[in-house]
Amino acid sequence: MKIYISVFLALFFFLPNLGGAQTLKRSAFLGIQMQPVPDSLRLSELGYRNGVLAGRVFPNSTASELGMESGDILLSIDDKDAVEPRLVTEIIASYEAGDEVVLKWLRAGKSMQQSGKILGRPLETSEYGSVTYGQVDYDGTSLRSIMMLPEGKTKPPVVFFIQGYTCSTTEFPFSQNITLRRIMDDFVKAGYAVFRVDKPGVGDSKSDTPCQTTGFDVELKAFTEGCKALAKRDDIDASNIFLFGHSMGGIVAPILAAEMQPKGVMTYGTAIKSWYEYMIEMTRVQAELFGNSFERVEEVSRLAIPFHYDFLFNKVSSETLLERHAAFIAYEETTEGIKEDQYIGRHMVFWQTLNEQNITEAWLNYKGNVLAIYGEFDIQALNSDHVKAIARTVNSVHPNHAEYAIIPNADHGFVNFETMDEQMEALNSGQYGKYLREAYHEGVAAKAITWMDRFR
Repeated sequence: MKIYISVFLALFFFLPNLGGAQTLKRSAFLGIQMQPVPDSLRLSELGYRNGVLAGRVFPNSTASELGMESGDILLSIDDKDAVEPRLVTEIIASYEAGDEVVLKWLRAGKSMQQSGKILGRPLETSEYGSVTYGQVDYDGTSLRSIMMLPEGKTKPPVVFFIQGYTCSTTEFPFSQNITLRRIMDDFVKAGYAVFRVDKPGVGDSKSDTPCQTTGFDVELKAFTEGCKALAKRDDIDASNIFLFGHSMGGIVAPILAAEMQPKGVMTYGTAIKSWYEYMIEMTRVQAELFGNSFERVEEVSRLAIPFHYDFLFNKVSSETLLERHAAFIAYEETTEGIKEDQYIGRHMVFWQTLNEQNITEAWLNYKGNVLAIYGEFDIQALNSDHVKAIARTVNSVHPNHAEYAIIPNADHGFVNFETMDEQMEALNSGQYGKYLREAYHEGVAAKAITWMDRFR
């Protein structure tokens, strides 16, 4: 059974850059929607292991300019084998706009090759205001920052949007109808600026360490520096900064707020328990949601406890995990990732350092206003217990400073579903991306805007 902590695991591969210049250049835009090559095609066309299928080739991209077409099989980039999508992402990450590159691909059994310059990603635009690109520099790291300013507003209040756990860019120049971008647009339409930064080693951001190998502490430092830079800007009202933490961003937000003390903090689809407790709870809840028998639910829930204790507290090696907990790892379908010290999309050290965080303590140390939001169909946040606990925790030391809200029919990715069964079918059938583009739920933004307007 696959686990669904995040719904944004590589919908598109628009490829980070890991260089080291002072002025940020655009990251490389390979421009193919990558898919594994089906076994039947691999045997007939390739005869060997390498190759990534181009499900779509985007216009004005490196791939399209060099002649690739939909259905081609990418074989190599500068003689580096294109074994599978994740490795192609890592290969292209070492390039930036203007670099020379040689692509080799297969079309209808014929090998083709072309060289040329790598193109950079297009820039975002917005019909509701301006979009400005900048950077945040600290300790040899440069983060790409993006500011959306509402049209006709001088020094507007600002929402610092803190994204979830994946190593994916928060830029959406190709998919401005996707739910994650549309909630930002709703904030801008309501008169709020929206600020975001890409993580170290993601998008245009430059770092000595790739996102896929960093710990939670490195990521937290990045968001802290981003917030400090935001507070110094003269194009927004620095006395009216609101944090919006989505998913893992809802864990970052209270830790950051305890230090920075912004006007308000909003979270959506997050947890307050330790990561160890959350993962144990998640195993049981999602096992039930995905239709396992009661016997199977109990079995895997019991297997989860020693696995996560070894993983998060004992910090044993991946080899030891595979040896001791083969049954649970097989259930989760995470064997190949663990072999490479990766677990559900991040390095094992990320989850271990996250588990060290005391999220309750952070909420107790924040003195401002809090809105904790839960979507009725959010199978990543599991249930409304966490948002209720956030409100109780904050109000225990700062009465009437916090409230929670439950948004009917909303899921983790700001998607509107009529029923939980509809969402489960979308996830299991591979159609969830279509819902992200076509079924945006306006309720989360509406609740957040109404709440923020009270404090401006």
